[in-house]
Amino acid sequence: MSRRRVIALASSGTVWLVLLGVWWLLSALNTDPGTLWPSPPRVLSTLWDGRSAYWENAEATIREALAGFLGGVALALAVGLVSERFRSVSGALQRLAVAVYSLPLIALAPILVLWTGTGFTTKALIAGLACFFPVLINLTQALRTTDRNALELMRVSGASRWQSFWRLELPAALPSLFAAFTVAAPAAIVGALLAEWVGAERGLGIELLFSMQNYDIAQLDGTLIVISALSLLSWTFFTLLGRRLFPWHPSLRSIVVVEA
Repeated sequence: MSRRRVIALASSGTVWLVLLGVWWLLSALNTDPGTLWPSPPRVLSTLWDGRSAYWENAEATIREALAGFLGGVALALAVGLVSERFRSVSGALQRLAVAVYSLPLIALAPILVLWTGTGFTTKALIAGLACFFPVLINLTQALRTTDRNALELMRVSGASRWQSFWRLELPAALPSLFAAFTVAAPAAIVGALLAEWVGAERGLGIELLFSMQNYDIAQLDGTLIVISALSLLSWTFFTLLGRRLFPWHPSLRSIVVVEA
């Protein structure tokens, strides 16, 4: 293990220990009867006792987020590639994407439920909308910043517009696309949670809502820990995959991930 990795691991561990210590201290010092600060052991006990329910709900949310992520990425790729290939419609597509992205998902979700019901498709659609815009922006920006000297070399070599696109522009945009995935994957989880708030039978969003309504702070904290863990795992997965595939690219070199 390199010295840099040891330092990163020690720094990360220190931060988590400090946060845990502050949490424990606040729960021990809290004397206000109107507030609740469950201690870390109590939250961990709640997580363990309800592990079956947490797993079932997490599984439902993961399926919705994964479907939404795949759909959102596919739509962003389609819009981004069409915008780059047909510049005449690029402005209109970009403005439409910005207009959709500016709508709050919590307000858009009830409308989508009225149109498509409360089934799996609606939740995946909302999760897809949550991750669509970051992928589109990164892809479009990467395609438009391709090395002009390399493009000119392709043109002089007799390559067609499509050959230049498939052999140069798109491969050069892949590192930035993977960097976008590190943002889009956690966003898809958030979108799935919002969709479950509108209407669902299972999912971490429902568990979150019920724990707030029942004022069960230990369960609420446990649910938040599970959600944060899923988001962190998705971020780490795409970060490590991107660094493995494109270790030379600055957009991925700048992301520091602690590996055991």
